[in-house]
Amino acid sequence: MSYDELIVETKTGKLRGLKERNFEGEQFFAFRGIPYAKPPVNELRFQDPQPVEPWTDIREAWLHGPNCAQVDIITSDITGSDDCLYLNIYTKKLKSDERRPVMFWIHGGHFSSGHGDDSMYGPDYFMRKDVVLVTINYRLGCLGFLNFNEEGATGNQGLKDQVMALQWVRDNIATFCGDSKNVTIFGQGAGAASVHYLTLSPLAIGLYHKVIAQSGVAINPWAFQTNPEEYAYRLCESLGHKGKDPKTAVEFLKKVDVQKLIDAQEQLSTDEEKTQYAFSFGPSLDRKSKKPFMPAHPEDVFTKGIEVPCIIGYNDAEGILFLPIITKIVSRFNKEFNKLLHPKVLDTIQNLYKLTPQDLKEFYMENEEITTENINKLVEFLGDLYFVEGIHRVLEVQVEERSAPTYVYLFTHDKDPSFFKLMSKTSMRGASHIDEICYLFAMHSFITMKQQYSTPSKTFYQWTKWFAKAFPMMCLFKWGSFKFPKKGSVRYRISEQMIDMWVNFATIGKPTTGSSELISIDWPAIDDRYCIKYLNICDNLHINEVPHIGEKFRFLKDYYVN
Repeated sequence: MSYDELIVETKTGKLRGLKERNFEGEQFFAFRGIPYAKPPVNELRFQDPQPVEPWTDIREAWLHGPNCAQVDIITSDITGSDDCLYLNIYTKKLKSDERRPVMFWIHGGHFSSGHGDDSMYGPDYFMRKDVVLVTINYRLGCLGFLNFNEEGATGNQGLKDQVMALQWVRDNIATFCGDSKNVTIFGQGAGAASVHYLTLSPLAIGLYHKVIAQSGVAINPWAFQTNPEEYAYRLCESLGHKGKDPKTAVEFLKKVDVQKLIDAQEQLSTDEEKTQYAFSFGPSLDRKSKKPFMPAHPEDVFTKGIEVPCIIGYNDAEGILFLPIITKIVSRFNKEFNKLLHPKVLDTIQNLYKLTPQDLKEFYMENEEITTENINKLVEFLGDLYFVEGIHRVLEVQVEERSAPTYVYLFTHDKDPSFFKLMSKTSMRGASHIDEICYLFAMHSFITMKQQYSTPSKTFYQWTKWFAKAFPMMCLFKWGSFKFPKKGSVRYRISEQMIDMWVNFATIGKPTTGSSELISIDWPAIDDRYCIKYLNICDNLHINEVPHIGEKFRFLKDYYVN
């Protein structure tokens, strides 16, 4: 294919991509850094996204666009920019009358970090299949979720970015041989909660046709901000503005340098809030917006159910995510248990299940004092209350409403190195939060990340600091999960199976198609709200059942408390 044949024409302008090969030598085409909205800078900061202005010259779509400004998880340096609304497209073909399923990936990062670049979300595994993969950046932290409950900053800008990216895909994906009438939105963590939010929002109707939510839903305690104005004013005060007029406050924040803004945001949360996993900025009600994304509370609207086919799942040891925080303060949980839990967790325990936090503490800890020796029991509690409980309530609704087929998985494979296990120096059993990601995406190279995170001007002290923080990630790249899997290995087979099921689902709305050499079982949709049938993703795929977590709590109330 010639240089000019790599040019495609979208409704916003011409793009020239690259011909690339995945780790097994299969050819695909990459178009990176495509703007899907106007740069949200200056007067557009904190505003709803605006349609991108067309360009006249050929745009070289070779490099990723800037990430949203954030604190880097490895170096703690502030990276990125206000100008961050870009997406990436990977496709096997550019010239074909046949339209392929579109898979639209939304990254996680607790609504304050992350990106859609191939250093984390490389397309290699998906490009073994005939699909079009889209990955996006969206606004994060205060840039994406500042909410004064006034027209100047009504919140949910980051979620509205996702809607605009989907609109761009609807209008242009046919150029890349994608089918705009067969779009699957999928994501992990905050990306999965975003996927669920999109199914609840009036703004996203008709823009997607199937959903996959990995380890997150909108009703998880960390996924919704109940008092956004408080954090908005706290941010202003930390930067020296003490007035209470929202319009003046917004104008003040628009003029603050983005690095200074993100630095102030990071200092905003108290130690208690960090322990609670209560974030300063995230999705909230935006009723004052001219076009609200979330005009009603997710707890009130999720009960209508997801009306398109969906896969929903989680990992069996999600709570390992919290180990880097709780290990340092484990003794405090004995005397300050309630104080260290997210307020939404306390509300759910007390009002929905009519239990006290002490009831659950005694149940999970088996009346033992919490120590580093039995911290795995606390990890199970946190995983259940911060992730599983909300996911199970969503599944319950899916059965009750019978709105669409819903397939449930539990990822339990834990034989490969894990980011959060390395970070917390634990050998605890189970698959942690994000452990399934490396089976779906190729994390391209540590060299790429090193170039992104460092500059030649760093001092010896800065390089030492960078290396110390980057070492766990280096271990993963050199010895573990981030390397490309070897053919014939267990990891290669699990990756093949997950890609096959995810792509099957995106293609026909069902993850398994009958007996095959790769997948010999049928993955059934759930049909019982009390006993959840799920696919166990591990060394050997098999179907299991688990009671709804609410049944565990009801049993506790009936037999242990009363």
